[in-house]
Amino acid sequence: NWGHVERMSIVLALLLPIALLLQYGLNRLALGDDLAAGLGLTINRLRILASLIGVLLVALAVSVAGPIAFVAFVAGPIARRIAATSSAALVTSALVGAVVLTAADIMGRIALPETDLPAGVFTASLGAPYLLWLLTTQFRRGIL
Repeated sequence: NWGHVERMSIVLALLLPIALLLQYGLNRLALGDDLAAGLGLTINRLRILASLIGVLLVALAVSVAGPIAFVAFVAGPIARRIAATSSAALVTSALVGAVVLTAADIMGRIALPETDLPAGVFTASLGAPYLLWLLTTQFRRGIL
């Protein structure tokens, strides 16, 4: 309802600017720990702050929408492929996550209209095979 939207908007107004500011450091951290430290980043503080902001954003989403499995696992890799970059694509990831979740919700409403399946069923059924494929291809390339 609109009460959820109001509370979520307030928290997002606080967390999203911090997440966007962290993108600079996360892009440098993707180059490796030694190079990131050489560029002046405090690696442990950046990792802790990025983890904290990520956990808070996920907690916000779960508190409003319920547990939605695999959206975070799927959105990041798809967003990197769309943006054609190896760095963190936070805005693109958020948009991809929104599209995946909206599609899952629509599929849940269309599949069995009388029962109204939760979106988590479809995100898990689509996300799990994609995650397994992604892990398999990265393992074959020697990235993992």
